Amino acid sequence: MPVPKYGYAAPGYRGRRNVKLSAWLRIVMVNAVALGIYLVVSYHIRELRGAKADQRTLVEHGHMDNMAEEPGPVECHVEEHAEYDGDQLSWGFGHSTNDAAGCCDKCKQDSRCHLWSWCAAEGGCGPNHSRGACWTKRFASNPDFRNITGARGPEVPFTSGACFASNRRWEKQAAIAAEQDSEEVRLVELAADDSQPLVYFDVAIKGKPAGRMTFVLFTKDAPRAAENYRLLFSGERGIVPEGKRGAGKPWSFEGVKFYRIYDRFICQSGAEVDTPLLGNSSTFKDDPGSLQLVHDRKGLLSIANAGPDTNSAHFSIMMGPFPHNDKHYGVFGELVSGWDVVQAVNLLARGVQGNELKGSPDAVIVAAGQLRRGVPVNVTSGM
Repeated sequence: MPVPKYGYAAPGYRGRRNVKLSAWLRIVMVNAVALGIYLVVSYHIRELRGAKADQRTLVEHGHMDNMAEEPGPVECHVEEHAEYDGDQLSWGFGHSTNDAAGCCDKCKQDSRCHLWSWCAAEGGCGPNHSRGACWTKRFASNPDFRNITGARGPEVPFTSGACFASNRRWEKQAAIAAEQDSEEVRLVELAADDSQPLVYFDVAIKGKPAGRMTFVLFTKDAPRAAENYRLLFSGERGIVPEGKRGAGKPWSFEGVKFYRIYDRFICQSGAEVDTPLLGNSSTFKDDPGSLQLVHDRKGLLSIANAGPDTNSAHFSIMMGPFPHNDKHYGVFGELVSGWDVVQAVNLLARGVQGNELKGSPDAVIVAAGQLRRGVPVNVTSGM
């Protein structure tokens, strides 16, 4: 009995004709399987390419940031009494719409636009900006709808929005809420850190109590600055002696004004005295660690000075992230409660010429103090 060409004979082997038929069937089966694999793989490749093409289109139009699912139609998330920050694409002056939806549509029509702000106040929103003025904006860097900064509150005369795919809206809002909750937890934990000083201002606006601002001072990263400002919060050094700037005045922030308020940028204040740190200088030296901290969020305390190593008793409360201040002005603390009070002070500058209020008596620190000493640090002015 002849042996089949490609292996051992199967039961019932009847000769070479059956061998040829068996070989032909195997070839047909192999080709069928290969064709099936090719069709399945081709289908998935087409699907993947189509999804990526849709994704690229939305990314190019600024309405999507690394979405994993197929996006829906682009729509606007709307927030009343809010004015979002962003790089201006079109200005409100000369660009008006009948309603907020029209401003949203204007943003959708510009492939670069992520954000928009619309003046909703009947009386307008400052000089030369009447009701209906529409600003379109984009993120300064990569689009991040979870971190939209700006002014918020019942006194803000704008309605703002962000454009992104509709089937991502609730996910985005949930992410925003989760990030806000995470930030609140971070600030609570920072306030509870017994190793760092906890200090406060009580503020009056136009003669009426506005509330309290509470801060933590960063003795670990900025020991010299933190101790300098702690002494000015607590007032424990008493009266400035003869021979120093401010002689006869208390070494304290109590009674000083916010003398420079720049809308959505800073609230600046300080005492006209030399540093209360021990040493032979009227100013104190920069902390290397404080210059490494970045101005990446609202509520940070930043030293106000006239250049390197000229620090004394002046400071700014930051209204948002301002990286151009990095490495020029040391960060030495952070607000842990009282953001509404900071906003109320900052709003005094809105609508004035240049949105900058200088030398006004309207916002005053009526009391300053220390709620917790923290771990003592042994520093001098270092000059």
